[in-house]
Amino acid sequence: MSTEARRSAYKSAHPHGLMFHRFHSSGSKGILQGSLSPADFETILLFVGVDNILAPDKWMSRLQAGTLKPSDLCLTFDDGLRSQIDFAEPVLARYGLRAFWFVYSTVFEGGIVRSELYSQAAALMGGIDMLTKALLARWPDAINILDSTDEFATYQREVLQLFPFYTEQDCQYRFLRNSEPHKDIFEKLMNQLINEHGLNMTEISRKLWMRRGDLKFLVNGGHWVGLHSYNHPYAMDALPLAAQQSEYQRNYDHLTALTGRKPHSMSHPLNSYNSDTLEILASLGIECGFRSNMTAAPKTQINSNSLLMAREDSATLLNLAHQ
Repeated sequence: MSTEARRSAYKSAHPHGLMFHRFHSSGSKGILQGSLSPADFETILLFVGVDNILAPDKWMSRLQAGTLKPSDLCLTFDDGLRSQIDFAEPVLARYGLRAFWFVYSTVFEGGIVRSELYSQAAALMGGIDMLTKALLARWPDAINILDSTDEFATYQREVLQLFPFYTEQDCQYRFLRNSEPHKDIFEKLMNQLINEHGLNMTEISRKLWMRRGDLKFLVNGGHWVGLHSYNHPYAMDALPLAAQQSEYQRNYDHLTALTGRKPHSMSHPLNSYNSDTLEILASLGIECGFRSNMTAAPKTQINSNSLLMAREDSATLLNLAHQ
């Protein structure tokens, strides 16, 4: 690759991670929200500058020494999705790049994570916007919740400040999905819609996540596999201390046993955490944690804590690359 091709057009005021989730093959249309093709992924890598991307060990070394530069970047993949191995990892290999991979453990031990399963199903049912309209048509009380409470208005305003590419239906869907008081009815109606569309959740989940061998392959290739909780709860910060401890201890124990290496990094599922979370992570020897946006944590400066490092979403990166 030429020097010109490696030069960055991306400007950064702070070191941060680049956040990736879903991918699809070059020969198919990306029906999943935010899904990238290998070509999209390569476009982002070249836009930010391959030479600016640090391998996990180098990122961690500079973080610990306090020598990270504003131009320093790292690659992060959340949720342990099979598409990341199939379509993103070969691009990384071609450029000699290594990344952080943050995975929840339940799917490797017979469980499922409904938030991701529902996102996959939504794509097969016409997308989040169409799904949300169908959901609200069956749930009149939800419309009242969205229209008559300050809580949703505040949530939507904050989300759109961080992720301006979300639609109104995105915000409505995520608010109802993540709200503990509405969880049971949300999941009941989602399951009904999935069944009526003839979709099989077991079949979807079978193709959705990585296998044990994939994690071993990544670790053996110089990548770092880190924590993302055990069950990926909708709101980690709403869980009591003991429940949070269980989420991260089980995740830590599983990954250590599977890979033979103790995790030292993590990302906060759905950007949810509190002071208890940070204390638990520190007690487990986690030295680097990532938020899911480029803002500062509440009442702090950006990257004020090594467990609260900033990340830029791939959708924003791809939009910038095409400007």
